[in-house]
Amino acid sequence: MNFLSFFILTILHLLSASSTTNLNCEYKLNNYDVVGYIYQCDVIGDLEIDTKDSATIAAASQGHYSYRSNDDVAGFVKKKISMEVFRFTFILIILQNLNLCEFLHIDCIYSFHHYDVMGSIYQCKVDGSFTINSRETATVNSVSRLHSFLQNNNDVIGFVADNKSLNHFPKGLDKIFQNLQLFRIRYTSIHEISQSDFKPFPNLKELDMHENKITVLEDGLFDYNPKLVFISFSKNKIFRIESSVFDNLRNLKYLYLTENECIDTFANNDRDLVELVVTRTKIICNNKDEPTTLAPSATTKSVSTTTEDPNFEEDYSYYEDYPPRPSYRTSSNGSSLQIMFIIIFLLAIAVAGGVFYFFSAYGYRY
Repeated sequence: MNFLSFFILTILHLLSASSTTNLNCEYKLNNYDVVGYIYQCDVIGDLEIDTKDSATIAAASQGHYSYRSNDDVAGFVKKKISMEVFRFTFILIILQNLNLCEFLHIDCIYSFHHYDVMGSIYQCKVDGSFTINSRETATVNSVSRLHSFLQNNNDVIGFVADNKSLNHFPKGLDKIFQNLQLFRIRYTSIHEISQSDFKPFPNLKELDMHENKITVLEDGLFDYNPKLVFISFSKNKIFRIESSVFDNLRNLKYLYLTENECIDTFANNDRDLVELVVTRTKIICNNKDEPTTLAPSATTKSVSTTTEDPNFEEDYSYYEDYPPRPSYRTSSNGSSLQIMFIIIFLLAIAVAGGVFYFFSAYGYRY
């Protein structure tokens, strides 16, 4: 900035000083029950606004976290109370007590994970409590926003909710994560699913609903999900599968229906085997009106060469004669590289310190 520009800016600032206010901010991350984690400005010192003419904020201090700027600030706090969050929460409590609305917030742990079918994707893994007791309360209204570096909601491809108190499939996720292609919702009490649950996700490729309480797969369930490659309903309570459930899924290569009421079989990474499994479901699971427990059938042979990931904690022993499909792998290459660079950096500092000491102590002799 040259002298003339600096002089002009100084004059403009002096002229506006009488009608504007400057903020001294302490920037930090804070967690709220309603909006989750946000990056906020805590005002330090006095903030005096005596008249309407002096209510304009002209500038704020710039001591941001690394890689953050004013554009990332989502909260404004004076005297440790965020008035916007307080007013919103207060109104929300009143509406909920009047049964005029239901609000469902979830906390996400955002990270990259590797799946055999999808590869490495950016996902939301639900952390903490997540409860859906009825369809009326199944709509997710907000999620935490503390993403990994340079990522946002549009980058989220996978949604993972294991061991949660769910009686119904969550709604509203398409409004928050518009590019979802993978659902992994396991070990819950979901007992029914419908076409409307999956219709908002035309790019869905992987659906893992292992060990829920689903009883029926209805016709047209996946009419709006033609890109599905992987489906698992293993260890549910399915006693009826309508005849056309899988008919439009031309890309389906993985279909797990093990340990259900009417069927106990799977196909792993083989389109021909998928068609055989689908045919079997039409013969033994179609138009059944009540559960009928069948003896376990000979499991369809798998041609996959996938090997078990030793770091994967889930138990897949219920599959009879094929190597289990690990849900994700955590690579240690990144950590190893970081450790190597740290060691090299410390060695470089040590060498530089030694050289400096040598010349400081003995250099005058030469």
